Amino acid sequence: MKPKFVKTVAAIALSAACALAEEVPQAASDVLKTLLEATESANYTAFQRPGNAAFQAGITKDIFSKAVQQLAPVLKGGYDLSFLTSLSQQGNEVYLWKITPKTGKDQFVAKLFMKNGKASGFWIQ
Repeated sequence: MKPKFVKTVAAIALSAACALAEEVPQAASDVLKTLLEATESANYTAFQRPGNAAFQAGITKDIFSKAVQQLAPVLKGGYDLSFLTSLSQQGNEVYLWKITPKTGKDQFVAKLFMKNGKASGFWIQ
């Protein structure tokens, strides 16, 4: 009787995990790709392009340059992205990804805020 119970529980757990799987909207995925590529290549203009006015004003060239110094070497080594989840915060849709560098160094979390189809915030921690 135990093996049948274990199989049933496993099947229920698998079904629940599949039902909870969330897909990232293409627009958010495209914005993330643009921001990461711009950071990797130190292209401030490309980094600003997908952002709204507040995003563009808030991320100065100096802030961007400091982020590039820390992140570009890691991103240039290649990385894998894994979408984690989305949530709503203060009128923004927020998307979270795990960044796993191919160099084997520490993993990061990318947090992209979107409002009306534009980036309204972006952090890598």
